[in-house]
Amino acid sequence: MKKTVVVLILLIMGATLFGESAYAQKENFTETDHDATYPGGEDAMLSFLGQTIKYPLIAQLTGIEGTVYIGFVVNKDGSLSEVEVFRDIGGGCGKAAAKAVKKMPNWSPATKNGLAVRSYFTLPVQFIAPEEPSNKEKSAK
Repeated sequence: MKKTVVVLILLIMGATLFGESAYAQKENFTETDHDATYPGGEDAMLSFLGQTIKYPLIAQLTGIEGTVYIGFVVNKDGSLSEVEVFRDIGGGCGKAAAKAVKKMPNWSPATKNGLAVRSYFTLPVQFIAPEEPSNKEKSAK
């Protein structure tokens, strides 16, 4: 099984690593009793992202590596919205990671006092360049 993207998953609720987000200032964001969860858990999310994210060819060819930070909201119905790239490393990596997050299935929403609430997540996605771009990606040029 060949993977061209290594995805590091760390879910962080609340303020981002880059200061308080505009999302965190909204009234409907609150501390939760139970965090929102990806269907099947973190391992399933890692698998989904690993299969969905396409490492941009330009990033591979220029040796761009690093971590992209994507912020998003898990709504009361489990749908995702307000997907935003907070930190990009260039070469199309931020766009590729955000595109994959937008394709995620609905999550189980966070709860507070037994009620579903909107919650905010920051997702770091780590890109590590393969030694050589795959033939499939070369032919996509």
